[in-house]
Amino acid sequence: MLIFTAGLVLGAVAVIPWLCSKRFARLALHRQAARTMGASAWRTLWRITLPGAWMQILLGLLMILAAATLILRAQA
Repeated sequence: MLIFTAGLVLGAVAVIPWLCSKRFARLALHRQAARTMGASAWRTLWRITLPGAWMQILLGLLMILAAATLILRAQA
């Protein structure tokens, strides 16, 4: 069971960056297209970058919350 779980974790660690890199490459093309068509940097940020990266931002916030919870429990 331990080997199976370790395999799943290592597989996720290998696949997730690949998926994110594909997604962010597509986002970069969309940002470049918006800038070429005359959109300002702020408009590009609000209309393309943030909606495209909301899941990664949420995941980062959840990881920070989990780490803070573990640190606070260890201190108590």
